[in-house]
Amino acid sequence: MTKARDIAEFPKNLNIGEKTNLLTNGDFTTDTSNWTATTATLSINSSRLQIIPDASVNGFANQQVDNLVVGRSYIASVDIIQDAAPFGRLYIGTSANGDQTVTSSNLGVGTHSFTFVATATTHHFALVVGGGTGQTTIFDNARLTEANTITFPAISGTSPTIRQGTTVNDLAIATNNINRLNI
Repeated sequence: MTKARDIAEFPKNLNIGEKTNLLTNGDFTTDTSNWTATTATLSINSSRLQIIPDASVNGFANQQVDNLVVGRSYIASVDIIQDAAPFGRLYIGTSANGDQTVTSSNLGVGTHSFTFVATATTHHFALVVGGGTGQTTIFDNARLTEANTITFPAISGTSPTIRQGTTVNDLAIATNNINRLNI
């Protein structure tokens, strides 16, 4: 039998994600502020971020994002307007230019989105161009938002959840923090 206390506690397990972009200047309307270049030249091309790698293999535009909640799901998305070969990538990690959480390589032109579960309060969102010198790639609409989740209470262990799947249009049922069913 369900107790009134159990019903009252369940809303605490609903996470209505914020649509607010956690990245600053993800639209690149006027400049590259808040983005740090590593082995690359960053510039604005028609209100979009253009990355040209230096002589090294990968060129990065990185932004540190603080105040994430460990265990919550987030959606990372970006538009790739021009992709050299394709060499455009999106990395999300716990260190600058790291890819510990998301590694998506050779994306090609289009809109790309990925979900991940925060493992630390600080993550880095990196737009990456592989392929070395002169591989111009243009990015736009970089976004990082919190995903909606429903977490079911568990006596012990990791609670099962219903959350954003691996892409924006997916729904996942997860146990032990692993998506078991993607719809």
